[in-house]
Amino acid sequence: MDDADLTDAERSKRTQLYQSYVAFEKKHGNKDSVEQVLLEKQRSHYKSVLKTNPRDYDVWFEYAKLLQDNGETEGVRDVYEQAIANVPPTSSEGQHKKDNWRRYIYLWVYYAV
Repeated sequence: MDDADLTDAERSKRTQLYQSYVAFEKKHGNKDSVEQVLLEKQRSHYKSVLKTNPRDYDVWFEYAKLLQDNGETEGVRDVYEQAIANVPPTSSEGQHKKDNWRRYIYLWVYYAV
């Protein structure tokens, strides 16, 4: 279910439930289950940030690195494909335009390698 479809009360309940789940895993889970919960939390954070700003290429790099560090080769490929689909606008001016294009080109290079 998409977060935008939820009411404030439902979002609050979802957050409380997730926090309870994390606390339970920390208390009763093993190391792998705690790491998996934290990985999902980081993944969710990156998806949320990229949903609001899909041209934040630094976040794309961080997200790909997170997946790569956890051995998710197919996920890394998918992230790079999604990232390069977000072409920087050509109407920007000055240094900001160059920085966006530079990061975008680096995404392409990392995707190709």
